[in-house]
Amino acid sequence: MSRHGAGFTLIELIVVVAVVGILGGLVYPAYSDSVKRAYRSKIVVLLSEQSQSLERFYTEKGLYSGAQNLGSGNEQYLITHDLADHAFLLTATRREGSSMAGDVCGNFSLAHTGVKAISQAAPDLTVQQCWGR
Repeated sequence: MSRHGAGFTLIELIVVVAVVGILGGLVYPAYSDSVKRAYRSKIVVLLSEQSQSLERFYTEKGLYSGAQNLGSGNEQYLITHDLADHAFLLTATRREGSSMAGDVCGNFSLAHTGVKAISQAAPDLTVQQCWGR
């Protein structure tokens, strides 16, 4: 029996859709994790840059309080600054509604002593895993 119409059978289309669905289900989580790692790297860089800016200010003025022009973060994280005369604490809090709102690494903080910390993170994660260093 010869086939008159050129094209795909329903079975072939179902197989193709199933294969695409399976591949999409495997690839999307890896892609999503990669994007979140990139956002974490960006906030770590922003915190480090602000820390360096505060250290330069301290070198010139002898105190951290009074430092100006510190950034407020990015679309995923809000950076707050707790400045005292001889100490500071920078905290990056996940923004509600952002793609990082439910991130497993939680919020980041950096102190004047160089101590890095995470809060509201999954219990099995370490600071080194989230900060990437």
